[in-house]
Amino acid sequence: MTRRMLILMSLVALSLLLAQAGCNKGAANDAEVESLKADLARIEGERDALKKDIETVTEDRNQLKKKVDELIASRGELTKQVNELIVARDRLQNQFGELNASRDQWQKQVSELTKAKEQAVTEAQNAQAQIDNLKSSLQAATQKVSQLEEQFKQVQAAMKDLQGKLNL
Repeated sequence: MTRRMLILMSLVALSLLLAQAGCNKGAANDAEVESLKADLARIEGERDALKKDIETVTEDRNQLKKKVDELIASRGELTKQVNELIVARDRLQNQFGELNASRDQWQKQVSELTKAKEQAVTEAQNAQAQIDNLKSSLQAATQKVSQLEEQFKQVQAAMKDLQGKLNL
């Protein structure tokens, strides 16, 4: 853009120099002066258009700079949020590891309790079998005692009879 300005200014200066030099030659030069004035007016119009273009480009640049600044600020905020998410993820991974360790420990305890329960059930079944054996042994012994008591009573009765017969 500045290059165009320099070219434009050079053309304006050249036109003015030619206009100054041509003023002394009369009517022939008047036509050339008018042509130069027209060129000068055209060049000034182009210069004004270029100034407007420069203003527009400068305004656009300022708006883009503002947007870039906003993007830089939002990038910083996003970086902060990403870092917070990374910290949260790491914390969750640690908690997950702890939960897995806890789960493994609980599973081990459940397995041990299941084995203990199975052993207790087996022992209870064995004890029940022993109780049943002892019960049947007790019943047999009780029957034997009852039989012996009956025999004893018979023997006592027989002894009384015998004593009664002997005493008579």
